[in-house]
Amino acid sequence: MVGRTLGHYRLLEQVGQGGMAAVYRARDLSLDRDCAVKVLHRHLQSERESRLRFQREAQAVARLRHPNILEIYAYSVDEADESFLVTEFIAGPTLRSQMLAHPPRFPEIAAMIGCEVARALAVAHRQGVVHRDIKPENIMVRGEGSGDLNAHGDATIVLCDFGIARIADKDNVTTTGQLLGSPAYMAPEHIKGQRVDSRSDLFSLGTVLYELISGQLPFRGQNPHDTLVRIASGEHQPVSELAPLCSPALARVVERALSSDPAARPPEAELLRQDLEAALADSGLAEDEIRPQLRAYFQDPSAWEAAFAERLCRHLIAQGRAEQRAGRTALALSLWSRAQQIDPAHPDSAANHEIQALLGSVTRQRKRRRLLRAGAAVLAAGG
Repeated sequence: MVGRTLGHYRLLEQVGQGGMAAVYRARDLSLDRDCAVKVLHRHLQSERESRLRFQREAQAVARLRHPNILEIYAYSVDEADESFLVTEFIAGPTLRSQMLAHPPRFPEIAAMIGCEVARALAVAHRQGVVHRDIKPENIMVRGEGSGDLNAHGDATIVLCDFGIARIADKDNVTTTGQLLGSPAYMAPEHIKGQRVDSRSDLFSLGTVLYELISGQLPFRGQNPHDTLVRIASGEHQPVSELAPLCSPALARVVERALSSDPAARPPEAELLRQDLEAALADSGLAEDEIRPQLRAYFQDPSAWEAAFAERLCRHLIAQGRAEQRAGRTALALSLWSRAQQIDPAHPDSAANHEIQALLGSVTRQRKRRRLLRAGAAVLAAGG
């Protein structure tokens, strides 16, 4: 296909491939700009259901205008020999390739990415569109110009590939009982053949968050069938047990999104986003910092992590002191313990010395209280 011209789009190179279509970087000869052309696989061109599903993707995304959603430019007419979809060309990596190149050290990165994906889902769900295939491969980081995230300022999270999206009241294409989507990220109701709605997308996003935070999937089977069985059962290891740096607030958000019962999940994406923002606030990150912090992270992950480690440690120490003054010693100890996890390889660092001093002061206070109680008991007995 490379070198061919479809309509006024010249295919320059293949940049991706999925079960339904191949994606090419192309040149729009009419507007003189790069774009992406998604071409339905040749063996599916004659299948009416595949062409309808492909057309539905164009219809679904064309009406969704948002910085976090892939923009649709054009769609081939029904009478065309080959079905293809023209979109903006994302000059940047998928979230999957970014995860492999630099696994996030801090769970806050997952929370910030989750906020951006939730923004996109909120827009789609309000338009009656359920994505049904949320996974790292369908989330991209939009670069600027050449796509070199180190050289350019833009690094926007973009939700792509609405190829199996369900449009409310128009789901008349997938009537053959097919199980569409990626097994590891499917919601239990999707697997069981029950109604899929916006909360199903939130389960899939919860799975992505769990993977970003812990480095592994919540439901892992030896094969796709085994994975589906585990998802349906709902049993998984809590994310907090795998990621010591994960705050209790963020762990609760992830576990709620992974609830087997859709009614136990957030009822809409906007509420999930608000929960994630509240968890980030616990780590000292304000809502208006999310996009600038993500931009800095994608430009230089190692530099961002070094700066954030110091910032987070300072925040947790200060927060712990405030809780101690308020008499909430257990919470203060929890915050300082989390701060200790940030740099366990350097116990002699200034921050760890400070934490040890704080822990020591609490221990001494507890000893004094025990001695006072013991003395009071002796005096009472003597009296």
